[in-house]
This record gives sequence, structure tokens and C-alpha cells, in this order.
Amino acid sequence: MTYQFTEINGTNIHYEMRGEGTAVVLIHAGIVNLNMWEPQMVPFAQQHRVLRYDLRGWGETVRPDVDFSHHGDLHDLLQKVGIEKASLVAVSYGGKIALDFALTYPQMVEKLVLVGPALGGYEWTDEETEKKDEAMEAAYDRGNRAASAELETQIWFDGPRRLPTQVNQVARQQIYDMVLHTHLLPEGLGEQIDIDPPAIGRLAEIAAPTLIIIGAEDVSDIHTIAGILQKNIPNLQQETMADTAHFPSIEKPADFNELVLSFLEE
Repeated sequence: MTYQFTEINGTNIHYEMRGEGTAVVLIHAGIVNLNMWEPQMVPFAQQHRVLRYDLRGWGETVRPDVDFSHHGDLHDLLQKVGIEKASLVAVSYGGKIALDFALTYPQMVEKLVLVGPALGGYEWTDEETEKKDEAMEAAYDRGNRAASAELETQIWFDGPRRLPTQVNQVARQQIYDMVLHTHLLPEGLGEQIDIDPPAIGRLAEIAAPTLIIIGAEDVSDIHTIAGILQKNIPNLQQETMADTAHFPSIEKPADFNELVLSFLEE
């Protein structure tokens, strides 16, 4: 096991590797950090060489004032650790990165597992989520990071139809703590470079076998994105996990692990 840093394009990427076998890369959601994958590391590493890392600007990976791309960072990280081809398991904003990576470096992708993924070029439409997101940003701008983290947790962990008291409190606290850590991080000035044209118009190019996992309690735009992916990615299957929202890997880790590992072994 290694748990360390490596220099990539002006920053030090924080990562951990465990296990032996075919490579699996875990890409965290945009409100948390690599710690979200704690329930997956041991069971996945029993069968695979598993890499998780903090995206630039999250966790312990600093975002300095240099331009970058997340898919470029991932490419360089894989080269540094000696991985030529991997399956990508990615949540939310991590799903966007995984899709961008698969379109840019298709020869390096074995399989894709996209969990409540975002999608480059998609315009969000859910007004209720937008209102809560605006309230979250206002609290953040006032400097009330505890309040902004709580609202972010309500949006993404609780979901639109569940109260905070109706979810697993231990798992919720884990997500809240990671969200708060994210909200307390300094904001780097380096410009993020996205693929052009964006992924939404290029999904037919995705050749890797793909599994989409959606929490039944997730926000409506995530379900819409799943429908777009299902219509346009050629080799795709979808699973919906009941009683979970945006983080089924944390709410129902045993069921999630079984589902993903079975797909990776197909």
C-alpha cells in the first residue's frame, strides 16, 4: 500500500494505492474527497489494483495558479504509477471527468462505472435544487461554511424527498464532514480546461462497457442525465438503487460493492 503525493503539472496529487491485479481507479464527487471511498478500498483491493486520489483543488491536492484539466491530471497520474489501462468508477462530478477521460484517452479505459454522473455540456433544469444551491452559495459567501455544508449535504446526501432525520446519521455525518472540509479549502486561480466539444454530443464514441448506477432518491437532473447516457452510449446497462440518493457507495456499501465488482468481473 502507498499513500503519498506525486508532482503533476505544478501541484502534488494526493493518492493511495492498494492491491494487485487489474487496475481500478476511484474518482470522488465534487463536494467531498478521496475519503468517500473508504467502504470500497478493502473489498476492491482483494481483487484489483485500486487507486483513489484527491482531485486538484480537493482534499489534500492543492489547486495552484496554473491552467489544467482534470482528465489530463488523471492521465499523468496513471503514467506516474505505471497503469496503462484501468476501469474507472466515478461519482457525480467525477463521472464527468471519467467521461472526458474516456473520450480523450479511449485506449486507457477498460470499463466505466458512473454513479449519479454529471455530464459536460448538460444544462441543469431542476428549479428546486437550484434554489437550495443558491441558498448554499449565499451562506458560503457570508462565510458561514457550516451552514453552506449543511445545505450541500441536504441537496446531495438527503435528496429532494427525504428529511435529514430520515437517513443514516453516521453516513450523513461522514459526508457532511467532507463537504465542510471542501468548503474550507482555498480557491485556486488556475483555469480548468474542458474538452471541446463537450461530452454530451460525443457519447456514441464511448466504446468501453459502461454501468450507470443511480440512487432512486437523487435529484431529477441526475435521472435525466442517466437517460441521456442510456440513449447514446452503445454498450451500457443501468441499475437503480432504492433508498439512496447521490452516494449509494456510502449509504449501501455492501450492495454497491457487490454490484460494481460483479460488473468488473463480467
